[in-house]
Amino acid sequence: LLVENSMKYLGALERDAQDSPELQRDLALAYERLGDVQGDWIGANLGDTQGAVDNYRRSLQMRRAIAARHPSNEARRDLVRSCVMLSEMLIGQSIVQEALNLSREAVAAGDELLKDARASAEDRRYAATAYMTLGWEQGLLGDIERGMPSMTKAQALFEQIAAANPRDVTARRSLMLIAARIGDVYLDNIDPQPTKALPFYEQALQVVQSLLSQHPENVEFQRARAFVLTTMGEAQNSLGHAREALANHERALETVERFRAVDEADRLAQVATVFVLNGRGRSRFMLGEHEPALSDFSRAEDILRKAPPQSSEVAEIQLLPGLTYANLALVESALARRTSITARQRGEHSRQAHAWAHRAHAALQPLTRDVLEGPRARRLLAEARTAVASLDSSAAPATGISPLSR
Repeated sequence: LLVENSMKYLGALERDAQDSPELQRDLALAYERLGDVQGDWIGANLGDTQGAVDNYRRSLQMRRAIAARHPSNEARRDLVRSCVMLSEMLIGQSIVQEALNLSREAVAAGDELLKDARASAEDRRYAATAYMTLGWEQGLLGDIERGMPSMTKAQALFEQIAAANPRDVTARRSLMLIAARIGDVYLDNIDPQPTKALPFYEQALQVVQSLLSQHPENVEFQRARAFVLTTMGEAQNSLGHAREALANHERALETVERFRAVDEADRLAQVATVFVLNGRGRSRFMLGEHEPALSDFSRAEDILRKAPPQSSEVAEIQLLPGLTYANLALVESALARRTSITARQRGEHSRQAHAWAHRAHAALQPLTRDVLEGPRARRLLAEARTAVASLDSSAAPATGISPLSR
């Protein structure tokens, strides 16, 4: 209701703001904040990705006009902000070229800020954020060689700002973010390198733990800590360090479950809980704890099934159902191979495994062509196929046709 009424109000104001740069600047900020509420995929939101993109575009259009007519460092900072926010939304939707173009536009505006001999710490922070975004996106797309110099430049700028004022909370938050983003470049790359990612996640965790020691009630820092812990756990699972991964997933789950309980409409809290449950379930599965793993994957599927219908266009979020179904196929297949249960129980687990593998195939196949999530979708599909391939064909669906053979 707030979003709907605000859109009507801002639309009326926009018609009267043509001759007032100050009012246009306020309107641009208002549209940005509406976008945050609608679908900012790294903050609490309503899951309306396209609504967020539309309002970020409105904000960017206004800020471009302001920067062209009234160039100033304030206008350039606003332009960097809009370019970065929209670019990150678009890269999440795998709209790659436009996202990269916006990141480069942000870097150009950031370079203008750095050229000013009077550039403030805030100016340098915005420039660093532009470099971080461009490098992060290039790295995720597999071009680490080109992306890492931008990330390194951003990190150096953030370190300079933090060193000049160690009590600057925003500067320390930036240090946490750049370390986590470098970790993401190595872990979420087309060719994952968890060994290289892990030290950066540990660095990010150290910074956010320090921030929380001074600001224990800060929700943003609590959420950031949960994200860092679960990505650390993902890297540790990839390396076979399931026990350490399990501990980190459990620490993350405590936080995201609390957020979900506080605000049932927060789509991010639902998504984060499903991600962490899948991560913890994988750790348990690797440790041979099949029943607890099944419980985690089943809880994740229950949250997805009961969540209000959403139409997120973020590929990473679209992957969640298929990820969960593939994990369920994996654990049901393992349970079907146990010799300590009856033939009837083995048959039921086998049927469940085939059913989940069929659903995983339907959910993941469209994502196999995605430029960012395609490799992961293909890996999950291969796992599900392998898991059910050796099961007794009599436990497959009544058609007798493997659901993954189509």
